[in-house]
Amino acid sequence: MTINIKVNNNEVTEQELIATQMRLDSILASLATKIGMQNADKREAVIIKPPKVLSFSDIDNLFEGDKYAAKLVEQLPGLCTRKNPIYTIKDIGNVTVGKNGSGDVIAGMQQLINKAMPYFNKAMNMARKYGGSVIVLGCNDGATNLESPLDLKKLKDIEWLNVQSGGIGGQVSVYSYQDEPTLRDYGEPLLYQFSNGYGTRIHKSRLLAFKGIDVGIQRSRERYGGFGVSVLVRAYGDLRDYNLGKDSIAVAIQDFNRMLIKMAGLSNLLSQNRRKEVEQRLQMMNYISSVLNVWLLDTTDGHEIVSRNFTGVADMMKILKEDLGANTEIPHTSFFNQSPSGITSGESETKELNQTILKYQKEVLKEPLERLVKLYHLCKNGITGGVEPSVWEIDFPVIYEETAKEKQELANLQAQERSIYKNIGAITSHEIRKALALNLGIEGTIDLNLSQSNQTESVG
Repeated sequence: MTINIKVNNNEVTEQELIATQMRLDSILASLATKIGMQNADKREAVIIKPPKVLSFSDIDNLFEGDKYAAKLVEQLPGLCTRKNPIYTIKDIGNVTVGKNGSGDVIAGMQQLINKAMPYFNKAMNMARKYGGSVIVLGCNDGATNLESPLDLKKLKDIEWLNVQSGGIGGQVSVYSYQDEPTLRDYGEPLLYQFSNGYGTRIHKSRLLAFKGIDVGIQRSRERYGGFGVSVLVRAYGDLRDYNLGKDSIAVAIQDFNRMLIKMAGLSNLLSQNRRKEVEQRLQMMNYISSVLNVWLLDTTDGHEIVSRNFTGVADMMKILKEDLGANTEIPHTSFFNQSPSGITSGESETKELNQTILKYQKEVLKEPLERLVKLYHLCKNGITGGVEPSVWEIDFPVIYEETAKEKQELANLQAQERSIYKNIGAITSHEIRKALALNLGIEGTIDLNLSQSNQTESVG
């Protein structure tokens, strides 16, 4: 049998197809499945949908009305700021210290950092919620024009901090960018503008900026005022599907049991417009059932309870939950408040959570916090008198909460360590008491300017 097939509007035989290295079964498979044929490939119909465009009010409504939406915004910043960062000085340098040495500087700077942390928490929340935020610094450098760069040589004090939202419907947006290609910050924001009706503009050096999800330079400028996008934009579809699944289950549970009544001659009664008789029979059945707790039926009538089948619902909800959980950086057990199961242990989950938080702290929180601390150092009326210590650090403590037993074991180890240092003359009793009083590490109270000859305590 000869089979003729049209290829590109030309009729060819099976032999001609084989001669051109085209198998007939492949051609038939393409005709049947439409895969591999121009304008008929089913796979080409699958596209990535554009993100849902959320307005400022949409985000607020989603945040206020959905607990998981609020958790996507608040949980990670809350964990990152649960414990205050620890400030230490490795080399005091030319900073003038009082009678307590560098301990006074450390304690004073630690208090400033502790007071600033709620502002950082709010700024990170706003960045995740709206796509961006800024902490405006109340820098007193004598300038009257906020568009001018901050003059570090004239900086007297940072009098206040204020958080403003950016991104979708934000109160602050980027006004201009650095357009000099020879400079290191080329293409980065230079001036920001407030949507306060006056168009007030402020130089980037007078604020700390936070971004949401990075969407690239072009999209950031076109859609989001120079900031990023809200985490709720990416999670919107998964939040909608998960809530739809829960609502569907709630409706199904309400109708879990349905009563099926078989009534003789029902179709005839309805066709003869005798609906009243049907209603009266049902009312009588219901009355007798409620009073006597029995069903009174004709010999040809019947009734039964039909239950819905929930097979597979748990598996479907698991898929929806996993899709929603993919929008958060923290482990699913923490996000959904579930106990670890399977091969995952609680200890490994805690370790993963700590690593996630530390990563977010280093990527989002560390740089703006260090810049603020540096400005505090340079304030003429500040703790260090405008002089920055030669070597200082900001460290983030582990968020994991130790048990009472673990805390006591750690305290015993620290006591042994301090005793050894005191016996070899590395620290004094005064420095130990100060560390205990201020809840600081011993390195934060050591007076580096105190020479061995001035030690009042003898080596043990």
